Amino acid sequence: EQLLKNGYENVYLVTDHGFVLTGILENSTKIEVDFKGKVNKSERFIRTENRQSIDDNLLLEKEVKYNEFNYCYFAKRSGPFKTPGVYGFSHGGFTPQETIIPYLKWTNKGDKIESLSIEVLNQKELKEVTGNLFSVHLTAKASTNDLFTSERNVNLLFFTNNTVTKTRENIKVSKDTIIKIEESFDKFSEYNLVVVDSVTKEQLNKILIKQSASRDLGGL
Repeated sequence: EQLLKNGYENVYLVTDHGFVLTGILENSTKIEVDFKGKVNKSERFIRTENRQSIDDNLLLEKEVKYNEFNYCYFAKRSGPFKTPGVYGFSHGGFTPQETIIPYLKWTNKGDKIESLSIEVLNQKELKEVTGNLFSVHLTAKASTNDLFTSERNVNLLFFTNNTVTKTRENIKVSKDTIIKIEESFDKFSEYNLVVVDSVTKEQLNKILIKQSASRDLGGL
């Protein structure tokens, strides 16, 4: 919910892999192969420099270049390859539970009410501000010709070292107009400005405001 409210249209929850086989495995349950040449063996796969002679009913071969290795071999069943040491779980071989990764998806698409986007017109100038005062120029744009979408209330959050050090709330920004918000650096020389919707707290824009080390010569 927090990510969706901060402007993301799609949020995915993805697992790192499928299921695992738990418990201490006996060596008899593991797969043992006799590969020649330079070999890098792990529980889930084996990398080799040269192509090997294999039983197609037991192993799957893929030509995958990685460092000095050119081929990669997977087991067609869920048993792991035999490797030194004792371990209490195994990822198995080239099986559906390892190669088909489930995920959940949440989206704002279709349910999102069309709203005005908020732009900071002078964000390039705000990256290098001379003096102690600065002005944030906001405007609102509509992506469609919606006659009913004419304004939006926003909050300005000024962050320093990931902490909000000042705020400006309930600023009404009308469609195709420019509003200027005057502020000062005070005791900080840099802010990350985050513009959020006053009601939904959705993040609408984010820019950097930085005070220049150059002196203000007052127009001279």
